[in-house]
Amino acid sequence: MADRNELTFKSYLKTISIIHITFTGGLLFFSAIVYFQFTDWHFTVPLNDVFFSITPILATAIIFLGNFLFKKKINSILGKKSLRQRLTVYQSAILLKYAFTEGAAFICMMIALYSGNLFYLGLALIVILYFISLKPTKNKIEQQLHLTGELKDQLNRENLK
Repeated sequence: MADRNELTFKSYLKTISIIHITFTGGLLFFSAIVYFQFTDWHFTVPLNDVFFSITPILATAIIFLGNFLFKKKINSILGKKSLRQRLTVYQSAILLKYAFTEGAAFICMMIALYSGNLFYLGLALIVILYFISLKPTKNKIEQQLHLTGELKDQLNRENLK
């Protein structure tokens, strides 16, 4: 019988991939709900609307804040020897990044629903496309955790230490 504390990189990557897919599905589902909740959509570039300048700036700032916190959390563990420790912190850091990015998309969707303007829903879809690009891969994780030598070799082993 396998030990419950055993961790393979394959299972680790599968777990964070499922989390990413779930977040993506939630964003797409919620944007569809927003779209079908409103019947009088219009598309204008609202130059004189207060939301026109605030929404993209706020969404971008939230995404940058999430990226900043992600990098700060990752940099705090780069000196750790254990790959398992690094991957544990990486998972919480990537969840933080996902949450901030998802929040930026939700803000755009709420403003779209409030204003009835498809321009803001388009902004939300751009954020969702960015979120999709955050899909975790082995190469991204190796690069973001600066894995070399022995730590990189451990990824291919059956049990991470």
